Amino acid sequence: KDIPSFPYMDMSYIFYCILDSEMLGEASILVYNNHLKLWNIEKEELLALARKNTPLHLPAKISSMEDVMRSIIKEDLLHKCDEYMETYLSEEELSHDDELRMKEPEQWLEVMADRLLDRIFDMRDSFPMYVVTNQKKLYGAACMTYDGLLENFGKRLQKNFYILPSSVHEIILVPDENLEDAQRLQSMVREVNETQVSGEEVLTDSVYYYDWQEDIISRL
Repeated sequence: KDIPSFPYMDMSYIFYCILDSEMLGEASILVYNNHLKLWNIEKEELLALARKNTPLHLPAKISSMEDVMRSIIKEDLLHKCDEYMETYLSEEELSHDDELRMKEPEQWLEVMADRLLDRIFDMRDSFPMYVVTNQKKLYGAACMTYDGLLENFGKRLQKNFYILPSSVHEIILVPDENLEDAQRLQSMVREVNETQVSGEEVLTDSVYYYDWQEDIISRL
């Protein structure tokens, strides 16, 4: 009742204003109906402006789940590198790049972290999944509504795919590899929402399916 919104399947478009401040850093405020009165615009104009401005200020970014996980784990490894190296790498491996270790310690840590990831996690045969968000990882689920994003991704894969709403900040795309029980995806999304995502960041328990040849998105 208090905010401008538009229905989108079983979700809604709502609007935020990004603020940059030297004192506060970057922040965002939810747009209320009172803002429209203050700005003297209708909500339809607000929607048109948002559809134009959001992809410009928050361009979409699609990464493989493997790359995302490796980035997260690598950051953790770099903070705990000594502990992990003692556990997983031999003395010969640790001393192999002593010259690099002395000249470029940061680069040496990167090399060691990559080796540890290859040793601890073998992701080459993992199920393909892709994370979609924006450059700032802020309300990135809206990227699914960017003109041409889903269509271009489907053309790239030459496959239909499922859309899993991970949170308001990102979605996950899962290529249709003839899943035997696609309904399990919905159970997975619901479980993650209940156990891993804070209440204010839950988007929906639904799963969606995109037909790239027909350019149609539907709720599973």
